Amino acid sequence: DDATADKTAAELQAAIKEGGLPITAFDPAAEKKMIRSMVLRDEFRNAVFRAENQEAEQIGKKLLEIDPRADLNALRTEALVRKDVMAYFGVITGRAEGNVDHKKLGAELAGKIKGQPELGDKLAWAILTDENVKHRDIPLALQIAKQAVEDSESKSSSVLDTYARALFASDKKEEAVKAQEKAVAVASDEEKANLEGTLKAYKEGKLPSAE
Repeated sequence: DDATADKTAAELQAAIKEGGLPITAFDPAAEKKMIRSMVLRDEFRNAVFRAENQEAEQIGKKLLEIDPRADLNALRTEALVRKDVMAYFGVITGRAEGNVDHKKLGAELAGKIKGQPELGDKLAWAILTDENVKHRDIPLALQIAKQAVEDSESKSSSVLDTYARALFASDKKEEAVKAQEKAVAVASDEEKANLEGTLKAYKEGKLPSAE
């Protein structure tokens, strides 16, 4: 809401004055507008996810008032794809009711998730590592992880790490090592140690813990 946006903008401004952020110029009004836009985008996606169409319409109008360039159709698609991901996860973990073809559902989902690398990364990782998964579709995880790498332009250490694991699980160990080396190369200092440990395991032919 506006109060949250005002508070966040004020905190950022104070941090800049104290030298805590490497920014010389700061526009509180513009910052508040950006924060408000981000909040409304999340609220819009959540309303679409819950199928609360009237609320989504109202939030969408507010969003367009402060950010006319906001793409409501794209945001709606993102929300619906997330809903499809949840439905698929319910099927592969046995939580969903009815006899659903998880292979067919997964194939359809792979096409829908293109362009959303963060969501693809999370889904592929869950397929590969979640202990509750009863129908572990490794080829699908590899396909989704590879697409996430392409969508993120090989710049995300997390996405590359997931892709490497999918490769290793697919008995493509040499390719897994190369992918993990790329993950280490683009990782932050905080991430490197863990990713290097995973790389060492792959080189030794071992699947590391997912924790």
